[in-house]
Amino acid sequence: MSLCIAVVGAGVAGLSCAKALTQAGASVTVFEAHDTPGGRATTRKTELGTFDYGAQYFTARAAEFRRELEHWQAAGIVLPWKARVVQLADGVRPVPKAQDPVRYVGVPGMSALAAHLAKGLDVRLDQRIRRIEQVGHGTQTRWTLKRQADPLDPEGIEITEGLFTTVVIALPAPEAIGFLEAAPQLLAQVRRVQMDPCWSLMLAFSEPLSLGYDAAFVDSKRLAWIARDSSKPERRSGERWVAHAPGAWSREHFSDDPDDVRAKLARAFGLATGASIGPVHAVVHRWHHSAPMKPLAVGALWDERAAIGVCGDWCSGARLEGAWSSGRALAERILSGATA
Repeated sequence: MSLCIAVVGAGVAGLSCAKALTQAGASVTVFEAHDTPGGRATTRKTELGTFDYGAQYFTARAAEFRRELEHWQAAGIVLPWKARVVQLADGVRPVPKAQDPVRYVGVPGMSALAAHLAKGLDVRLDQRIRRIEQVGHGTQTRWTLKRQADPLDPEGIEITEGLFTTVVIALPAPEAIGFLEAAPQLLAQVRRVQMDPCWSLMLAFSEPLSLGYDAAFVDSKRLAWIARDSSKPERRSGERWVAHAPGAWSREHFSDDPDDVRAKLARAFGLATGASIGPVHAVVHRWHHSAPMKPLAVGALWDERAAIGVCGDWCSGARLEGAWSSGRALAERILSGATA
């Protein structure tokens, strides 16, 4: 059977899946609600330099992903981040962290990974898919996608996209739920997944803070992680930091005014680091679904009868490697069914 596949979501999982399917000869169209691909593997550009305000870095554990990493290195889109990483608690002297696996980052920003994965794919940006609709029955079942004509107007006109044999949902679990009515077994599994939000803070300073480290895991109610973004390779010089709030605090303050969140997190940064100067730039971003509380550890989800699959880091581990592996795992299951 000739495969004509729609992928909803152009994060690392969706792009990984689309890449593998395309390389196998399938016709694949990727729909992304935002104006750039990558999901949380993204970089924000400002007049002061860039900020990796989502995924901070990645590691490579599994052999298959290490082979992919070698391709990325050969393409010049990733480099090791030789960061001095410590552990911090409010008012406590920094403690060097035990040796970890090598950390890698995209260059010149984390968004370089998505740009590389998207090369050669039919990726349609600013295409917010509202729902999928079944056409026909049995072996003749096909799917159409209904999207917003105007990405900024959720109540506006719908446009129908294509006629697809297969649909891949590559979204955070809470967002995937609305697409799975025709696959009740998948729906039941996805409903079990809870994902934490995360408030992210981007700070820039007029002079170096000279803290003696580049990143820290923070034992604080308001902060879980801080990193000097400008310490990463091939970044513009300057003093730029990213801070992430813990999931519990982000849930508690999910609906707070962004200005209040910015002020609270900036104070927490100053308390944790002892920084004596204030930032010249401070912006927050709220990730609605940042990390799964408990990943499913299933690789990916696939309903052959409905021809609907689901992938994401929440399927196979809350890491960039998990997202990439989940997309590949789903592609293999789809292709296995097509050639059986």
